[in-house]
Amino acid sequence: MYLCLSTIDVWAIEDEFSPTAFLRQLGTLLNDGDVIAVGAYSPSKRLCESMNALGAKSVDAGIIYSDTFDLNRTEHPNGRPFELPMNHGILNALVEEAERIDGQDVKPLFFDHLVAYRRGNPTVPLLCFHDAFSGGNLVLSGLYPEATLRHFSAGLPSTYLLQRNPENYPT
Repeated sequence: MYLCLSTIDVWAIEDEFSPTAFLRQLGTLLNDGDVIAVGAYSPSKRLCESMNALGAKSVDAGIIYSDTFDLNRTEHPNGRPFELPMNHGILNALVEEAERIDGQDVKPLFFDHLVAYRRGNPTVPLLCFHDAFSGGNLVLSGLYPEATLRHFSAGLPSTYLLQRNPENYPT
């Protein structure tokens, strides 16, 4: 699961931080109604039921991000995305899932990828977090003002850097 951020510049979060801290801070970046999509390579039956009870959809509802994720179906045949509408109840439920210690879900495979976007015409990609529970790269849209990034990163804690978007300026 990958989401191409279309802005000229992107914000890169540079340090490692707790996945639960990240989930708690998402509310500083997203508006109610934005879409959070979590890629899970090996979700348990309990996790699927829990996510479905939150209203998760398993199909791409507004933007194509699934191509790479779908390529991994051979190695992870039960993998799927969970798309959820952003609200604080959903964020709290995701934090609870991330903090579970019952051993039913391998966290790096549950929160392997996390993307967010705003529906509309055009659809606005907001963030892409590849390998979210295993030290991956978090990249945010360059549309966010620095004050928003300062507030977001202070709760992780982490540092941030505005850089040229490698999608638009390949090396």
